[in-house]
Amino acid sequence: MKEAFVELFEVHLRFHIAMIVLFTGAILVAMFTDLVTGIYKAKQRGEATTSRGLKMTAKKAVKYLVPFFILCLLDLIAAFLLPAPFFSMPWTGYILLSEFWSVRESAWTKAEIQQQNNTIRAVIVSREDPQKMADVVLNPPHDEEKEKPAA
Repeated sequence: MKEAFVELFEVHLRFHIAMIVLFTGAILVAMFTDLVTGIYKAKQRGEATTSRGLKMTAKKAVKYLVPFFILCLLDLIAAFLLPAPFFSMPWTGYILLSEFWSVRESAWTKAEIQQQNNTIRAVIVSREDPQKMADVVLNPPHDEEKEKPAA
């Protein structure tokens, strides 16, 4: 009886570990793909690739992987009760879906989002002066480099 229990536990544990390794690989590939496409989109928008932008990937990795590893530990603890890693599976799906959406966003969509962020930032800065706030909202600031004709 003991041997059967140990064998069943080993089979379940090996399956869980294999699935978790597969999930981890998928997350890392998705994050790397997002990093590469993010650099490409920044170049399309004419933005410089800085360490600040690259640090966003590291922050994203922490936000994604810390909960993932906690859920993986729960999966390993529950390996003898559950037939698959049901805790880390939905989190992996969420990460892959959000990374897919991030990769699919076009450069102009990200530029529009950045423009909206700049407008909101300008409104917050000029909140004491209603005239200046209305001017910023109605006439958003433009990049002078983009408006210059090519020489």
